[in-house]
Amino acid sequence: MNLTNEQIKDLLQTYLSGDISDEQLVQLKEWMEESPEHVQLVKLLEKTEDILPQFGEIYQIDETRAWNYIERVRTRRIARRYLSTALKYAAAILLFVAGWGAHKWHAVYQDKKITQYIQQVQPGNRGATLTLSTGQEVALEGGPEQQIVEQDGTVITVGEQLTYDEKPQETAPVFNTVNVPRGKEYSFALADGTNVWLNSESSITYPSQFGDSLREVTVSGEVYFEVEHDARRQFVVHTGDVAVKVYGTSFNVMSYEDEPAIETTLVEGSVQLVAGNRTIMLEPGMQALYNRSDGLMETRRVNTDAFTSWVRGTFSFENDDIATICRKLARWYSVDIEGQGSLKFSGEVKKYESFNELFNLIKLTNEIKIDLKDEKLTIITADHSDQS
Repeated sequence: MNLTNEQIKDLLQTYLSGDISDEQLVQLKEWMEESPEHVQLVKLLEKTEDILPQFGEIYQIDETRAWNYIERVRTRRIARRYLSTALKYAAAILLFVAGWGAHKWHAVYQDKKITQYIQQVQPGNRGATLTLSTGQEVALEGGPEQQIVEQDGTVITVGEQLTYDEKPQETAPVFNTVNVPRGKEYSFALADGTNVWLNSESSITYPSQFGDSLREVTVSGEVYFEVEHDARRQFVVHTGDVAVKVYGTSFNVMSYEDEPAIETTLVEGSVQLVAGNRTIMLEPGMQALYNRSDGLMETRRVNTDAFTSWVRGTFSFENDDIATICRKLARWYSVDIEGQGSLKFSGEVKKYESFNELFNLIKLTNEIKIDLKDEKLTIITADHSDQS
């Protein structure tokens, strides 16, 4: 079925508005049957209210009217007949919405070598390395449970979980480090009960027992905290030139060396950020950006789910350029991949889907080119291609 891009847009817009004719409905069904990606898009529009503002921005759809119609059509037999095949594709749904709005939903790479390379890339999994104060390294990959006694007497249990027995500190503190390599993630609880999630290529250094005053840790990469409340002992996170001070709250710190800024995103509670002689207080829903190049710090209001979804097992992109997206994918899939271009994309996909599945969904966007050279993938958007 040869439909132009404009005809596809008109079909989808008419379908969402509720004014689709029987003839147009047949056309939509035929178009959906051409590709699983087409089914995924329609299913996404039916199931996800959050995508309507972005879709509406491109296609000038009345969002309220469209959503009301979707709610009605869910119960209609015609929706069950034409859309039931989409259920098996619901495990991973991703819509990349490019700023220029050009979508043709067809293959963007045909090269057999690229296809074979992408198919062999697998998603990351749980794992890390614990470095004790003695320098001994312990793999945190599950397996039989074992107990380790630190130099200060702390009993550390290593197995499916990493746990510390909290006890009064009687000796000088000793420090442990949990390091998560590329292609891994890990979570555990500190001795005070604070829960910590570490993303790929991240680390945290902390005392095996906290004293009676400050609870201080040092991190790199990306770490999400749920800090155990303790009014007597402030919790301080050090990363680069930034210190984050809290008492009990939930927040995300992203401090990769290859990112231009250190991001602190507050979900619950309150935090104080200190960088040099600058101090900023954050409220829930706020994010602080510390620019590495000039030392300036700014705040903005954000959708915190977009910056913490990795803890729940999904990638979430909100108006990100292709270079930013590729850096995230490289860390998780442990693959050499680079993005070139300034066009912005939004969408969400489960982290544990295969790299091949993700690229099948990226094909929803027509204006990209994929290149493979010396085991390195490069994704180039249309605006960059036009400039080169």
